[in-house]
Amino acid sequence: LVVPGTTTGVHAHVLLNIKVQASAGELIGREQEHRRTLDRTVQRGLAGTGYLDCNDDDLVGLTDNMKSIWASQLGSMAVWRKTKYSVPIGRDSLNKVTSFCQNASTREAVFERYYSGFGPEVDAAALDLLRTRQELARHLGFKSWAEFQLRPLSVGDPATARQLMDRFYKDSQSTLGPYVRRMETLGESSGAVARGGSRPSGSDGSITSKV
Repeated sequence: LVVPGTTTGVHAHVLLNIKVQASAGELIGREQEHRRTLDRTVQRGLAGTGYLDCNDDDLVGLTDNMKSIWASQLGSMAVWRKTKYSVPIGRDSLNKVTSFCQNASTREAVFERYYSGFGPEVDAAALDLLRTRQELARHLGFKSWAEFQLRPLSVGDPATARQLMDRFYKDSQSTLGPYVRRMETLGESSGAVARGGSRPSGSDGSITSKV
């Protein structure tokens, strides 16, 4: 055991180096533990909890095949059920309902119930991780965790990374612009359908035309 001020025969710069390395190792271990904690809390949120009782009117837009997994295999014999479908609050249900359901109230209910599962513990875990990463980066001589992570890459620093992403964005506008505008139009039209408006149709009479 090397004790500063007590152990003889060890140069001061060696003692300083030992102290720095031990401190960095402690921070690295703390960063890994906080990352695992954040992963666990996020996974619990992604899994979701609880169910939303729905009938066919609540799930307009979803096919019978999509809804069948939420119905009881006993059908009308499942007299204990309040509604025909019991939609589990989870990632799969969120994707289906928000993508296909034309009932705005159902989309809102599923969305809010799902994201309420990401409570204060997720925020706390994320903040713990961010603070430790910032402390570790500064300990190693970097201004931020982003600078530390980017240093081995060709972009080298956050400013260069932002410039690169801006260039990608600008170069993609001529290609992606028409698709983005089409998606916005479809989104506005689908909102009108959910509120009781007319269904948007393409040139072939379908809900959407080929984009």
